[in-house]
Amino acid sequence: MQTVELVTLVKDAVFIYPQQITDSGGTTVIETLNFDVDGDGNSDATNLQGRFLENDELTFTNEKPYVIYGFAAVGDGQTLTIDAGARVHFHSNSGLLVTNNASVHANGLPSLDAEVMENEIILEGHRLEPGFSEVPGQWETIWLYSGSTDNKFNHTTIKNSKVGILTDGNQDDLSKLLITNTQIYNASLYGILGRATNIKAENLVINKTSFNGDDPIGLFKNGVLIDILGTLGDGSDYAKNITLVRNADVAAGSSIFNINEWTIYDDTNTCEDLGSHTQTLGVSQIANDAIKLYPNPLTGNTLFIDVLEKVDLEIYNLTGKKIFNYSLNPGTNPLPIGSLNSGIYIVQLHTIKKSWTRKIIKQ
Repeated sequence: MQTVELVTLVKDAVFIYPQQITDSGGTTVIETLNFDVDGDGNSDATNLQGRFLENDELTFTNEKPYVIYGFAAVGDGQTLTIDAGARVHFHSNSGLLVTNNASVHANGLPSLDAEVMENEIILEGHRLEPGFSEVPGQWETIWLYSGSTDNKFNHTTIKNSKVGILTDGNQDDLSKLLITNTQIYNASLYGILGRATNIKAENLVINKTSFNGDDPIGLFKNGVLIDILGTLGDGSDYAKNITLVRNADVAAGSSIFNINEWTIYDDTNTCEDLGSHTQTLGVSQIANDAIKLYPNPLTGNTLFIDVLEKVDLEIYNLTGKKIFNYSLNPGTNPLPIGSLNSGIYIVQLHTIKKSWTRKIIKQ
């Protein structure tokens, strides 16, 4: 006899999903989101399936779990409040979108029971079978769009997404994103992806279970790589079964990984002697002027790159696989990249003496 454990949310949950319309020809069309994408004050059509939350849906309580299909969006000037103890489950290709002048307040509290976590807010996939409990990439992200503000997460667990939190824009807004007493883990791509933004975090743990010691980790500012751990496309096990701590005398980031800037501890799980470290992470104006890539994000099939001298270029996907090689001449170079799937790519450019790394987004 075989015992099969069945877990379902259907019995008693709040479901949030976009409208589906079947036309006269029998084709089913799923509702998509319209909002101000480019910041010009006008609503833009997108292919993002989902809908905006109604006024009576702007508080997620702990009375019932929430199941979200598509993106649940917070509209202009509104705030989504998530109460302590709330459970939110996302279907595949689903997430939470906070638009211009909107906010999310995830107000978790300390829990007395470390296993039940009765006051923790938990955001995860909708598959609750034991075999899916630690599987990354089950849903998309919490997307704090450019213009959103006063976003707060306290005593929150975000797990098994592709990107835990994606925060865009408002780098001078000190209230853009505050994260406290929170853990983000099992993200298949990034725990937090910030693009020209402002993040304040206290007591934050980010863990990516698919990291096996050979994946490069880059820090970007305005799309420019300013610090990196590992070498893109190298594939070597530079951090396998060890802990790396940045040396205290390293005063600035570097786009080229140098193992000599790090102290190696043989204990894989050590958190001792981490201490604190302060360094200046900046982007050279010379580097910005020498290379220009546009449009970015890319909605068409051609990427234009302006360079001042002959430059070699490689494009990698996020797994480190090389997609393209090009040789660029001084001036404007049109690159046909219509064959690229939607996603984020890393562009490396180099001459004999200099190198640059950029990030592009294909929509």
